[in-house]
Amino acid sequence: MGPARCVSGTISRITSSTLLRAGCLNLDFWTLGNEATIGYLRHAEIKHGRVAMAAFLGYLAQSTPVVSGPHAKLPYSGYEPGLTPPEQWDAIPLAGKIQIFGIIGMLESYGEILPQHYCNGGLPGYYPPIKGNRFELIFNLYDPFNWFDENKDKVRGRQVEINNGRLAMLGIFSIISESKVPGSVPLITGLIPEYKGDYMVLFRCRIEGKIYCSAVCTSSEAQPQPFFSSTPSITAFTFAQLI
Repeated sequence: MGPARCVSGTISRITSSTLLRAGCLNLDFWTLGNEATIGYLRHAEIKHGRVAMAAFLGYLAQSTPVVSGPHAKLPYSGYEPGLTPPEQWDAIPLAGKIQIFGIIGMLESYGEILPQHYCNGGLPGYYPPIKGNRFELIFNLYDPFNWFDENKDKVRGRQVEINNGRLAMLGIFSIISESKVPGSVPLITGLIPEYKGDYMVLFRCRIEGKIYCSAVCTSSEAQPQPFFSSTPSITAFTFAQLI
């Protein structure tokens, strides 16, 4: 099917996968082939949507006093009460951030150990069960409490997840934009506090109300920072901000 035939139909009724299969884009990432590229792109979209949903809900949760504090017992070294979600990330010691990235890396690596890879005909978005692989792993990442009925329409459920993920991506980037440029998102103007840091510099740190680069964070000027410094709850919430 050539380009002329691709654009002659009703494009609004054709999904991205249909366009790829029809040869309109004919993408071939890393010489994997068109079908493998379709699986890769779909899996990437689903995964990014899930992270965006976690980020959006994480921002809302971190904006509440339950997380932002004040707390009678400091949850980690360098904690300050009343910080906004991105400021909370800046306040986490460097060692704590490395722990979070380490957990993410392990989960990513395990997610690639599949009976049938999504680039080779496997199901995009599938994450293998982890429950029982070690004695500490008592829940799966997907459906840890067995709330969902696997016999329902999986195709519709996956499409709902994709759409929710796309909306969440718009939501979290709207929040980020408004926090950096107040008034840039009229719908939420005045609801999101301004952030004077840099979202793209993940390893900056906050010491006594001031933001420093990672070099200062590890120098003698910084406060003592024990390696196991971030609590599981803070780790879970800040994981949602890494997008």
